[in-house]
Amino acid sequence: MTEKTLRAAHKSPSARGRLLGLRGINNLGNTCFISSVLQALVHNPFLRTHYLALCEEDAFIAKSAPRPGETGHLGDIGQEIKRAVNEMFCGTSVPYNPQALLMALWRSVEGLAGYAQQDAHEFFIAAINGMHAASHGDEDTPRGKPSSVVHQVFGGRLQSDVICGSCGSISSRTDPFYDVGLDIRPPKHQLALGISRNGPSSLDDSLERYTSPECLQNDEKPFCARCGTHQESTKQFSFARLPQTICFHLKRFEHTADGSSVKLDNEVSFPATGLDLQAHTTSHITAQRGSGAGAETTAPGQLITTYELIAVVEHIGTMEAGHYIAYVRRRGTWFRCDDACVEAAEEEDVVGCKGYLLFYAQSPN
Repeated sequence: MTEKTLRAAHKSPSARGRLLGLRGINNLGNTCFISSVLQALVHNPFLRTHYLALCEEDAFIAKSAPRPGETGHLGDIGQEIKRAVNEMFCGTSVPYNPQALLMALWRSVEGLAGYAQQDAHEFFIAAINGMHAASHGDEDTPRGKPSSVVHQVFGGRLQSDVICGSCGSISSRTDPFYDVGLDIRPPKHQLALGISRNGPSSLDDSLERYTSPECLQNDEKPFCARCGTHQESTKQFSFARLPQTICFHLKRFEHTADGSSVKLDNEVSFPATGLDLQAHTTSHITAQRGSGAGAETTAPGQLITTYELIAVVEHIGTMEAGHYIAYVRRRGTWFRCDDACVEAAEEEDVVGCKGYLLFYAQSPN
């Protein structure tokens, strides 16, 4: 959508009295997993700015419709998300119809095809892969800068340090990440103190657990090159590079020993503003450890560690009869997006919901 088109849309009668882009999304039959995540993507300020800056003539190249039975490509999902962002901001309040996106998903991701209930997190991953494929970018450019909108908005780097318990040597590696999966069950040592498995916790608790050292013993002992044998060690994750938008996937669906799945309804508190990830960064953890050996650190002042909540995807109900909704923030106001219905919401309702996917955007200190 060009700047001229955006100005015209703002002046249209249908756009007066409401924020541009606030549209419902039609449910085409158990497709709330798509509409909730799509609302979170559409109202991501970095992603929105990127896609709306693309000229209509250049953003979409007409393609012939796939023939019946023809396999799709992940890039088709990315193209339809681009189109959805532009369509959501065209100035109308009529709910958006995601049929083209649904067909692209069915053709490209077999596991998400059909009208059965699906996982919103799995669709988020498909969307991330689709947007990256549509950009035709590699993981990193020769200059080391992110090469696609996915890397620019969601791409961070996670560092894993394995420290030998005998000689103290550190083996480090970094890998890209686009979301962070967090356990919401209390850790074993807290359970031993009598804390309920279904008791309340917080996002800070889950992050602390995620970046705390983990003991590797018995069959998990890694090989230490310096010692020349397997040694008891500790393993610790940290954020070597934080993304513009970080998505936390709260693991509410758990597989049991008998092969079935259950939903965890634990209350997990999370802040709307002031989330600071400094204590979980590689530079901070390395400094606390007292050694910089083998660590990929970030120079002071180059890392924004504070975040504010911009969207939440919530799962309501049970595994057998569930529904997804989204909360999105626009210009300081929260909105509840339930398929075709969009209405104003209070912040206390947002932070009080049982979130499944939490989207935080970087904010200046």
